[in-house]
Amino acid sequence: MAASLPNVRSRLTSGQCSCRPNCLAFQPLLQNSRRAPLLCFSLAARQVNASSRQLLSAAAQHCKRASTRRLRCQCTADPSAKAGESSGNVGTVVGLALWAALTGYILFLSPNQTPYRDQYFILKQVGLGPDDGFHVNTVWVQLFNAMGLWPAIYASLLIPSGRSGNKVPAWPFVSLSFAFGVLALGPYFALWTPPPEQQGPPKKSELTGWGKRGQQYLESPVNGVLILAGTCAVLYQALTAGGAEWAAFLKMFDESRFEHATILDFSCLTLLAPFWLLQDAQQRQWDSRGPPLPIWLFAGIPLLGPALYLALRPRASEE
Repeated sequence: MAASLPNVRSRLTSGQCSCRPNCLAFQPLLQNSRRAPLLCFSLAARQVNASSRQLLSAAAQHCKRASTRRLRCQCTADPSAKAGESSGNVGTVVGLALWAALTGYILFLSPNQTPYRDQYFILKQVGLGPDDGFHVNTVWVQLFNAMGLWPAIYASLLIPSGRSGNKVPAWPFVSLSFAFGVLALGPYFALWTPPPEQQGPPKKSELTGWGKRGQQYLESPVNGVLILAGTCAVLYQALTAGGAEWAAFLKMFDESRFEHATILDFSCLTLLAPFWLLQDAQQRQWDSRGPPLPIWLFAGIPLLGPALYLALRPRASEE
């Protein structure tokens, strides 16, 4: 300590000490060699505290102004955006409730008088049943085939241009719909939100590479033509089956859980198709790029209308 006192005095007298003006005011006290370093340190700390108080005061004023601006922004926020978000949440809840009600009805309340016959019909349809020459109802067979066309139609409508605004992917639900129909698509319909802006189908430049093979096929004319051909074949065979086949089919509706659920599935997919068809037509600018036909013509015809639309809709653009 004694060895460092001359250095302290020399710094005070040479002007190297930052608190020299204050220190010089206390020159009589600085004559006391023991108290000089402590006094110099105290005065310097007092200056630092004053600077810190100024910084804290400035920071507090900045936070206050920021809070005021934030409150002002919240007060002047667009009420329509909040209303849209609220209505979207209500729509999701209602959609999930309807989906749960339909699922519960099919599993627990639908008629189930012929479970073994249902199993037999399913095995016959997928080619795993015995070749015993038994005739399966023609109308039911074509309904079963139609339930393979609906998932293909929805895949063509949802995956390219029916993307949700909240980034929920469509492909997992579409993939499961080939086995479970509307019971698989229902959660996606409930969670779906409109995109913030018109996004349209993917451009041709975005459909390159092996990872885009599925979307390339959905955008190709071959997809729409094959779906249309399958739809025409199903409708022709069902409509020409005869009155006896239709009477037996309607009787099965009151007995078979599987047929009961299949008819409900077909009906729900038919009722929901116009919305997604119109959504796809809007994204693809049907009025300017499509053929000179009213879009409601396709939306109003069950099964055949969406299939015909897929064969005629505008494809992915070059730009």
